[in-house]
Order: sequence, then structure tokens, then C-alpha cells
Amino acid sequence: MTDSEHPNADPEPDTRVDTFPAYDADPGDHRAILDEFATEQGWDKHTWPHDTTHVIHASQTLRIQFLNDADPREDAWTIAAYDTPVSDRTWHLTLTADTPTPILKRLLTILAEEDWGPADFITDKTIAQATRPLLDAAWQPTPPGRWLHWKPLHRTVHLSLDAFAARDPDSTLIAWTISAGTYINRPDWAINASTHTPADLLTRLAEELAHGTGTRRTARRSAQRITQTAAALPPEPSRGPSAPPRR
Repeated sequence: MTDSEHPNADPEPDTRVDTFPAYDADPGDHRAILDEFATEQGWDKHTWPHDTTHVIHASQTLRIQFLNDADPREDAWTIAAYDTPVSDRTWHLTLTADTPTPILKRLLTILAEEDWGPADFITDKTIAQATRPLLDAAWQPTPPGRWLHWKPLHRTVHLSLDAFAARDPDSTLIAWTISAGTYINRPDWAINASTHTPADLLTRLAEELAHGTGTRRTARRSAQRITQTAAALPPEPSRGPSAPPRR
């Protein structure tokens, strides 16, 4: 009898694929996604040093840096825009290694759709533009404060804005954060965007958050194996009739 046939062996996981909101989907193979993007879009790709892949637009003003062996909750991606090939970067985003596949793919598609060189200042108008898809999907805003948050009811995904960073037009600090997880200070995955990230880019990403879907593998125990295991357990000892109460 093999281990898998033994009645006391652990049941093998029965994996199925279910549909979830985009922010709850599996991360997939980020390196394969990057390689496919570079090939399809014709961006120049280099690896240096051995653990970092660089993918660069023909204009050299939009660049992607990917750490091949990043920890799942650490930043694996840095996407940066420049006014000229030799200028300082004007805005940037970072993504952790466990960012869900549909969110990542949508962001890469957005990057390839047009020239994202010019940066935007954060104003009431750009905030309203970037968050409109979330409000249309009934995400709830928090009262004004240092941090502004938008989230759906009964979910642990957020879009957050650091109002302090947003007030400084010359700031290169992180202003926007998209994250998911029970603990906002240690999210399951996160995207951070600097102050001047274009509002239209953020709006399109918010549309994916609000309406996008993806897949996730979930493991469950086979019902047949659970039944087999239960049948193999020894029966409970029979209990005789209760003694009559003492008088």
C-alpha cells in the first residue's frame, strides 16, 4: 500500500481555480510577465548585475527595473519616468513581488499605451479624477486627515493619499499607495507612487481595482478522501445502559 493509499495519510490537496476581484488574484510569474511585455512592446531589455533586469523604452525616458529574487512583500519593481534620458526622474512607482497578476498586467499595458513623460501636480481636481472609478464602485472615503483612504466595504484593500506629501509641489516623496491586507503597515502587496505620477495613469489603475477580475488557486481537501479517512477511524466504544440512580 502506498502512502497516498494509506487511510491515515494526509489527503492530497485538490486545487481549483476561482475568479476573484483583481486585487485578490494570484501574483503569477512576474519575471515571465516582464519578458512577455518587453518582447511584445519591443522595449530594450538588459540584465545587470545578474539579479536585476532593466527594460527601457526607445525614448529612454521610461524605464523599468526588476529585482529577480525579491522577497514577496518587498519591492521588486521600480518604474521611473524622465523628461530627458539624462535628467533626474520626474515620477516613479514601486511594486512588491506579490502584486496580483491582473493589476500588474494592466499597469504595464497602461505604460505602453502612450508617452507618460510629463508629471502632474496633485490638486483637488487630480484627486477627484484618480479616485472617481472607486467612488463609482461604492468605495468609501475616510474623513480628511494626514492620510486619505478609499476602500470597499468589508474588504482589506485601500487606495491611500498622503496629504502632507501632496501639499509640496516639489516633493519626490511617495504620495499614493495601493495596498491589500489586514495590516496596512505590513500589506500583502503594495504599489507606491510618487507625488507627480500622472493622474490619468492612476485613474486607469483605479478602474482595474474597481472592476477588474483575476483568478486564484484555492486548495481544498478531496471530499472522497475525507470520507475514506473518516471510515478508517476506529468506531467509538459502545456504551452500556446507564446504571439506575441510587435511592
